[in-house]
Amino acid sequence: MNLALRRVKVYAQVAFVSLLVCTIAWVLFKNRKNTVAFWFFGFTDPANKYNIVWVLAWTASGTLAVARVFWFARGLWRNFRELRQAEQVADAREAQQQRATDLEDKQRELDEKLKSLEAKNENDGEEQSEESTAPKEKEE
Repeated sequence: MNLALRRVKVYAQVAFVSLLVCTIAWVLFKNRKNTVAFWFFGFTDPANKYNIVWVLAWTASGTLAVARVFWFARGLWRNFRELRQAEQVADAREAQQQRATDLEDKQRELDEKLKSLEAKNENDGEEQSEESTAPKEKEE
């Protein structure tokens, strides 16, 4: 069933595009002998008459070119946004690694202090325990 619906959808799109192309070709064919005078920012002379088919072709080409520029600009905007996000992620990762390194250094320092205190306590404890538990011999 899914394949049949997809097939109908594809054929409907083909029919729509074909109808659109035929309509455009019919409009161009019917206007092939018409002329028009227009002004376009000083690039054209309003006294000259141009074939309307050429004017339509120029308009369509200009529209496609402007759409392409906007599409390209939108892609650049998206790329800059992704680049900025990637930089933020890299900065956050670097900061996290720096914090992890600092915490490891602090942990190492604390472990060393703890070991030195334990060693000191053991040494002190052995001296005290020897003195306190060993009976004192009296010299006669």
